[in-house]
Amino acid sequence: MLARVGLGQDALGRCPHEFSGAQRQPIGIARALILKPKLVVADEPVSALDVSVAAQVLLLLRELQAELGPTYIFISHSLPAVALLAAHIAVMRAGQFVGIGPEEMILTAPEADYTMELLAAVPQLPQPPVV
Repeated sequence: MLARVGLGQDALGRCPHEFSGAQRQPIGIARALILKPKLVVADEPVSALDVSVAAQVLLLLRELQAELGPTYIFISHSLPAVALLAAHIAVMRAGQFVGIGPEEMILTAPEADYTMELLAAVPQLPQPPVV
């Protein structure tokens, strides 16, 4: 499983403090999936990572889901991160569900004002001019 998450055999003999933060996240994923669970709860799994490492972790989670088949309950404040993994999304505000449905419906045609606010808060890169 360590090899599958991008770490070599040398990782087996190392202590936790010897790994970088970017290496610790895949180790956590390997630990969570080693017993092939049917359900994995991932609470803000990429919140403390820089954008490029977070993207790598999200892609790894998606690949492992396709290979091993676990269902993820993916808790995040980042709608782009959620969109990369989710087939269904539940949006909560103050402990109450304000939107539940397929990923496409929630992200492209949200009904709740709060969901619309969350989507509007996602930064958009300006489009380069067409030459």
